[in-house]
Amino acid sequence: MKINTGEIYSRYNTSTLIFKYITTNLLTHSITRTFSLRILKRYLACRPAWLLKLIHGIYLGGQSLAEVDLAASRLAQDGVCCAIDYAAEGENNTKHFNLALKNTFQLIDMAARAENLPFVIIKPSAFGNIELYTRMTQRQPLNAEQQIQWRKIVSRYRRIFDRASSRNVNIMVDAEQSWFQPAASRLVLAMMPFYNRHRPLITLTLQCYLRDQMDFLHYCYQQACNYGFHLGLKVVRGAYLEEERRHGGYQPCFAEKWQTDSCYHETIDYIVQRLDRITPFFATHNEESIDRIINHPLLRHHAVWIGQLYGFGDHITYKLLYARLRVCKYLPYGPIHLALPYLLRRIEENAIATPTFKAENRLVKQELSRRFFRRSK
Repeated sequence: MKINTGEIYSRYNTSTLIFKYITTNLLTHSITRTFSLRILKRYLACRPAWLLKLIHGIYLGGQSLAEVDLAASRLAQDGVCCAIDYAAEGENNTKHFNLALKNTFQLIDMAARAENLPFVIIKPSAFGNIELYTRMTQRQPLNAEQQIQWRKIVSRYRRIFDRASSRNVNIMVDAEQSWFQPAASRLVLAMMPFYNRHRPLITLTLQCYLRDQMDFLHYCYQQACNYGFHLGLKVVRGAYLEEERRHGGYQPCFAEKWQTDSCYHETIDYIVQRLDRITPFFATHNEESIDRIINHPLLRHHAVWIGQLYGFGDHITYKLLYARLRVCKYLPYGPIHLALPYLLRRIEENAIATPTFKAENRLVKQELSRRFFRRSK
């Protein structure tokens, strides 16, 4: 299949595409990676407006709801669906929780009106205190005030799921750091018997770089069987490896990438044997994993979602689109200063010399050559 780089990279202006090409080359080269990553992160911490705006334009759909709606509409013109996420991170207070709740309600209402928005994404840390999630993960007792705060967290989830249910919108619950995520996952799973009785309204996320995820997957499936609900599952490799390492070493995570890849593929094989109960969303930029999904005999006649991040793997997204598969871009948005943690994490992910990034940069170079050659005529 001939790849049309003009179509794939139409949303990028030339200066942005040049920046994307140069930084990806520097961040994925063994000699320049560490130094380039350190310099870029240090410079971003000073929040220069021009650089933040440039990177924001690559990895985020906008700062406001109107901007992300426009970005989603542009992708919809090519037949690409979106899962939208309010990507403000790093805040841990009631004001932020209420603002995130308001934004989520607005996203649900927007998704209810648009066929190209099959999912609204929420993050546990956007709706509750991380320290409280951590205590619940460790099954530590809560004092009276903490019990009140936990009930408020539960209420926020219920309000989101109730609104989504009334508007027939699917909610995808992202997974975050391992030291507090289990409490959120248990809470969401406990709500599935009510909200997922007739369809997978709620989708929970599995992170395959964690050693215990196959055990958790089996537990989720047993719960779905025992209580008769549809289990929505998003499968990812994981996005917080650097933070996991800084927090406490690699204990909860696999030490080698091939182990994570193996877990991801084992998860695919487990799920496809249980499609009567599990509805999967496979989020990956790994072309070996994608080939495994689309060529699996049990998936050929079963509509599944395959997703990539906005700003990453655009050539994969359009390849899947041309193959008439259900493809979805993870489309985050939010104010630049609140979305900075998300941007930094994506830059760290980009600093890996994977075959996908190498292939993508070759195509970016091809598109830049096409544009410059066209201008020189």
